[in-house]
Amino acid sequence: NLNLTADNGDVVIDAGGANITLQDDGGEYTPSADSDAATKKYVDDNAGGTMHHYMQHQWYNTGTADYYIPFGASTVESPATSSTLYDDTFWIAPFSGKLIKAYMLFDSAPGVCDFKMRQGTTGANGSLRASLMSGGTVDASSAGAVYTFTCDQNNTFNAGEVINLYLDITAKADQGLATTVWEID
Repeated sequence: NLNLTADNGDVVIDAGGANITLQDDGGEYTPSADSDAATKKYVDDNAGGTMHHYMQHQWYNTGTADYYIPFGASTVESPATSSTLYDDTFWIAPFSGKLIKAYMLFDSAPGVCDFKMRQGTTGANGSLRASLMSGGTVDASSAGAVYTFTCDQNNTFNAGEVINLYLDITAKADQGLATTVWEID
């Protein structure tokens, strides 16, 4: 056993190819002070936690049918959104995970609406599977209010899948913006 104290300068421990093990009285070592050394196992077990990815969405749509939500800072070229506008409303997931929440703000109140996600691989004319996820029905009857859609069922996807988001609405919303929260596996 070696007890080592250094008052000044660098401390170098050269294991010569062997392992350097931190123990506390012969047992497992757990750092407790900011200046304590941490083992790789301790960092692997305790660092990070759940990682999230946040996306911004903006759109203008004067229709009253389903609103397909553009990804990123997309500019929709017409006053409608569509399930076939690849450049605006489709996203290829670069990671596996799940959509957990969406916050939305509307210029005009779209009334009772449901936030939905379709996913899979595209088929003829960009078709995806029918909606698998529902963010819950929300009564968005006030323009200018922020509404929260909680996505807690059938909300998982795999890396490489194509994702398409849309709102099932009862009245036109005109301008809208949203922030979606994605959990990374």
